[in-house]
Amino acid sequence: MMPFLEVLQIYCARGLSSLTLRLKHLISMNLFHMRGLRRLNAEAPRLTDLFVVDCFRSSFFRDGACIVAEDLEALWWQDWYCPSLVNFNKMPRLQELIVSPFYGERCNYFNPTCDRLLKLLPRIHCLQMFIPIEPYSVTDMVLKESITGLPNIRILCLKLIHLRHSYGATVLHFLTMCTGIVKLII
Repeated sequence: MMPFLEVLQIYCARGLSSLTLRLKHLISMNLFHMRGLRRLNAEAPRLTDLFVVDCFRSSFFRDGACIVAEDLEALWWQDWYCPSLVNFNKMPRLQELIVSPFYGERCNYFNPTCDRLLKLLPRIHCLQMFIPIEPYSVTDMVLKESITGLPNIRILCLKLIHLRHSYGATVLHFLTMCTGIVKLII
């Protein structure tokens, strides 16, 4: 219907269970808080930026996602990821990955997802991680056990929300996994 669409943003949509896109001019796609999304099929060969935040829940997400975007440069994936349900084509131009591991109650949900995604994309150059550190909820060991490796990155950006809790051990944990970084942003 819109063959020249370059930017698609969908925020807080409910009831949209299936989304299929074939847009050859799409450059940027932002999907935020799409409750009940069961299927996503996107063919966007010129897509450079993809943001997916809180759209898939493991209990509802059964049909899967297939994303074909050969020109993708930045991927922000703050959501559930399972290799058998989410299929990315080869993304040779991907430079930046933005993910969010967690402390606290949601860590068992997101951290294995984050770790699987990091292992899928070993050739990125820049990694941004949003890490809320909650006091009195769990120890540093939970995050250390759930994030077991990082890609061979050159730029690491840790965005810490420390909520009056110490974060030195967390920073040290990530620094020991990526000794080849040339730029560190905390």
